[in-house]
Amino acid sequence: MTMQTNNLAVTEPSYACEEEQRVARVLDDAGIRYQYRPTVLLPEKDAQSNWCPSFSVPAYGLYIEYVEQTHHQPDEPLEKSVVQLSASDLQGNYQATLLNRMYHLLKQRTADLEFRINQSHNKNSVAGGYDFDRYYPQYSVMETVYGPRSER
Repeated sequence: MTMQTNNLAVTEPSYACEEEQRVARVLDDAGIRYQYRPTVLLPEKDAQSNWCPSFSVPAYGLYIEYVEQTHHQPDEPLEKSVVQLSASDLQGNYQATLLNRMYHLLKQRTADLEFRINQSHNKNSVAGGYDFDRYYPQYSVMETVYGPRSER
């Protein structure tokens, strides 16, 4: 199907099934940019493997996977990045179901990050703390919030 947007012709991809087309419509209606059937490289112990989720939502670091049968647990590195949907999830008010799952997954990831940041500043706590900067220097969250390590 070809649509006109700002005098540009946009060709909609051929979706694998009606359910994936519904998901795309929800994302379009919400103004959320996505990629359909992207190839994602997954690190393995000895090599890398490819995975093609139904959708990628790069702005939020999320993937949406439509599975025809029951839900399966995503691999460890992706478990907090994948919204899984089955046919039963796309019944009734499925728009709210999809957007709520995306929201709650992002909220959970934010809470996990806040916990790690708090633990890194409570080095004398019973839990022993977590040095976020040491293990994830590429994110430099602590320096952004609290300034360089030498000034803390």
